[in-house]
Amino acid sequence: ARPPLDRPLPPPHQRGGGGLRVLPLRRAPRPAAPPGARAAL
Repeated sequence: ARPPLDRPLPPPHQRGGGGLRVLPLRRAPRPAAPPGARAAL
């Protein structure tokens, strides 16, 4: 019964591998990691 989001959440493998969900990726992104590194994971 939750309101629909603006856009559907990406699959777990795009959100950080599924095992890094505990880390606040949205609030504290790692600037040291290149933009292409996250896609490789």
